[in-house]
Amino acid sequence: MPGQAPPVANDTRIVMGRLDQRLYASAETTNPKAAVRLGSDMGEFFMPYPGTRINQETVPLNANGVSGSASYYEVKFSDPAKPNGQIWTGVIGTPAGTTPNAGPPQRWFVVWLGTSNNPVDKGAAKALAESIRPWTPRRRPRPLRLRASRRRSRVRPRPHRFRLRPRE
Repeated sequence: MPGQAPPVANDTRIVMGRLDQRLYASAETTNPKAAVRLGSDMGEFFMPYPGTRINQETVPLNANGVSGSASYYEVKFSDPAKPNGQIWTGVIGTPAGTTPNAGPPQRWFVVWLGTSNNPVDKGAAKALAESIRPWTPRRRPRPLRLRASRRRSRVRPRPHRFRLRPRE
């Protein structure tokens, strides 16, 4: 209708978060493998219908010097009434180190789901994934050191005394 906003696509989802041990893809040692695994796992979760994967592709990502990888594929469902499903997954960050003191992995993910009716915008998905910046805690300012007075204060704090009153 003229003058009204276009209808909202209800078959599109965007999911973002930290790639941690709650997702199987975090066990993959490289970002390309993690992106493919994440796409496979999310595809099975969000599109649990029989079909065939088509138009698979992978793309490298660079988020301000932090490397990553993206994976995309479509699913042509066995049911011809269903539109093709689409999934784009991106993984940014550094995998777990091989040394004990390397610290925890610092990886994040983006999952963009769509259909042939409301397709995944691959350019926007890539821009979204590459906009991820690792979080670093702010440094706390050093506490001010106050000089201790050489004289001790003459006023001593009085201890608190409580009296119990009998109940009436």
